[in-house]
Amino acid sequence: MALDEIFEKAIDVEVRPMKFKDVAQLANWGQHEDIRYEGYNFPYKAQHEFYQWYRSKKQAFRRYLFGAFLEGELIGYITLKQIKWIKREAFMGLSLTLTE
Repeated sequence: MALDEIFEKAIDVEVRPMKFKDVAQLANWGQHEDIRYEGYNFPYKAQHEFYQWYRSKKQAFRRYLFGAFLEGELIGYITLKQIKWIKREAFMGLSLTLTE
């Protein structure tokens, strides 16, 4: 799906806390060939690797992980980390995939 099509359907994107069962969809995202984006690749194939990735992204009161879903398909994820509750500040990361 092209980026402009995603923006047209943005109203239909559901953002919710990501569940462990959703992680397997990341394995279908493909791999970046450009070395600059290598860190965004999801190289894991086994359930225990999925679990380790999931636990590294989601830590109670320290890190939060949300999935972005379009028509039930995981199209991205959002992380909140380095949360400063008193100042109401956090770093947010956003990863999206584009498929044809």
